[in-house]
Amino acid sequence: MNSSFPHRIYSIAKMLTGIVVICIAGKYILVPRPPISTRYIFENTFRGICRIVISPSDGVEVPFVNGEYVFAMPTNGVLKIKSNPCTSWETPEYIYQSGVPITHVSSIADLPVKGVALVRYGTYNNGTEVIFIGSKKDADKIDWSVPHN
Repeated sequence: MNSSFPHRIYSIAKMLTGIVVICIAGKYILVPRPPISTRYIFENTFRGICRIVISPSDGVEVPFVNGEYVFAMPTNGVLKIKSNPCTSWETPEYIYQSGVPITHVSSIADLPVKGVALVRYGTYNNGTEVIFIGSKKDADKIDWSVPHN
């Protein structure tokens, strides 16, 4: 019986050492990182449907500037990108080139009667993201029954 006592102590010490090593490693490996910011920049007077299209052959890389991805939307409202670097559900910032923020609402029904807001309409299976900017009156002019991808 006495010969098994050192063996038990040794097993417990080994187990505790393993736990300590895992805790120390976890402290450095699993450190929470701040979310990466995303900024969408639109032409100052833009209203209508925008598309972000994943197109590996002729798309552009999304620039990473000062710790954030910057989606600069062209005047035609279609931005072709090689791949979408954003994989988390962070809250992006939507602004006009002038720096004026664009209000984000949840659905087309929540658009203001006067003024402008933005709706992330959805993402299609091919990866195309559809965004609408405008008022309720602007949205009423669009046929939402057809795909906008």
